[in-house]
Amino acid sequence: MVLRLVQAVGQRLVAAHRRDRQAGRLGQGDHVLAGQIQALETDLGHRGEQLVMRHAAQRPDGERLSNVSHRGTPCSVSNSHHRPASPAERGILPLTPSAAAAKVRAMSESPLSPGSQAAIDALRERLVYEFAQPELLDVALRHSSVSRLLESDEVVDNERLEYLGDAVLQLVVSELLFHQRPTAQEGWLTTTRAHIVCGAGLAQAATLLGLGPALSLSRAADQQGARRRTSVLAAGLEAVVGAVFLDGGFAAAREVALRVLAPVLARVQNEPALNAKSALQELTQARWRQTPDYRTVEVQGPPHARRFSIEVWLGARRLAAGEGPSKRAAEQLAAGAALELLLDELATSGDQADSKD
Repeated sequence: MVLRLVQAVGQRLVAAHRRDRQAGRLGQGDHVLAGQIQALETDLGHRGEQLVMRHAAQRPDGERLSNVSHRGTPCSVSNSHHRPASPAERGILPLTPSAAAAKVRAMSESPLSPGSQAAIDALRERLVYEFAQPELLDVALRHSSVSRLLESDEVVDNERLEYLGDAVLQLVVSELLFHQRPTAQEGWLTTTRAHIVCGAGLAQAATLLGLGPALSLSRAADQQGARRRTSVLAAGLEAVVGAVFLDGGFAAAREVALRVLAPVLARVQNEPALNAKSALQELTQARWRQTPDYRTVEVQGPPHARRFSIEVWLGARRLAAGEGPSKRAAEQLAAGAALELLLDELATSGDQADSKD
């Protein structure tokens, strides 16, 4: 009777777990709980069998158990139709309590660190977009550390979506600035776009979106602070935009991009018109105590249609080049490109410093 009761309770718990797993309602903590339930059922099954053995040994009619295995599980009894089913016969993995504890510990020490389901659900709500292909969002939230860890071609990370989303964001922001600032020069447009879609700008938008906790990483990357790293957050946001583009087309991606970049766009729009040369000089003097040097490389075309090619240098390093109808325009373009380069480098160096913490 005791054994049958134990079997019934344990089997109902496992059956409920299987139904939840098939319905997709299990989280990481539920899988650990399932392992603990299975171990508990096995342990209680062994205890029940031991009770049956003691009871049979004390029966007044003299019936005794025989052929007991070294693990205490009866292989046969004199009255075989009363023999309790073994764990193997009941389809239960015969784990000892210590083995069950080891299994639970191994599950909690997984080399993967998946994103929080609550964070993923919150991210979906903030995007205000429903994926027709939800697996695209799963890939967008999968950091490259996962595929490197598993070493499997079947596990796709978000790097290709990042590449696609970067192009989409560049186009969306370029179009927005073009229409909002009809009198702005090319140099200002380039510089302003660089401020918005650089690593720091995208990471700020990703943080406000709550992207970090939704990312899936290797446990090592997570422990090194990858969830708050500028490059990881920026790449994740680009990948999400790329996923929306593949799922719903450019119109949907444009709407999502403008929504998530709204705080960064508002800050830039409230600032006075950016002067790329001034911004670059402020940065280089504050960071390296040097002033950029602009060098005319080439002048082409007739007097009424000149084209100037300008390079900007910082010390012995060539940063970028620009070409325009005047020296001033070419210098602004070169400064804008140099500013974008340095801002991205500073963001990356900050990431490396984080990883050493």
